[in-house]
Amino acid sequence: MESVSKIMDRHIVAASANASVGTALKLMQNANVSVLPVLNGSKLVGIITQKEAEAEVPSKRLGDTRLRLVYVLENDPIEKAAELLVKNMLTRIPVVSDQTTMHCVGIVSATEIAKHHKSK
Repeated sequence: MESVSKIMDRHIVAASANASVGTALKLMQNANVSVLPVLNGSKLVGIITQKEAEAEVPSKRLGDTRLRLVYVLENDPIEKAAELLVKNMLTRIPVVSDQTTMHCVGIVSATEIAKHHKSK
């Protein structure tokens, strides 16, 4: 089985836990993404979707919102990422180096998973 690290994008569009919900929404709009990893330094503390962010007060700090902690490890099989995307109804999922540091090293999209499966 091939690992997530083979198809992940190492260019991460993310927001700081100290950023406002409004800032996160602008970042999502500018990057044309609907899921944003939320980081404390390089540590993943959760994700927020566009729909979840739109339901929050724009001035609220991301770290004070209810974030979901959904991720894959870079050595996890691609199939695990696909399962988590479907289970959590996401289009992108953050990739971390390990569960101890939760260092965010990339992101995997449903599009990249589909491209990978087509090329097989």
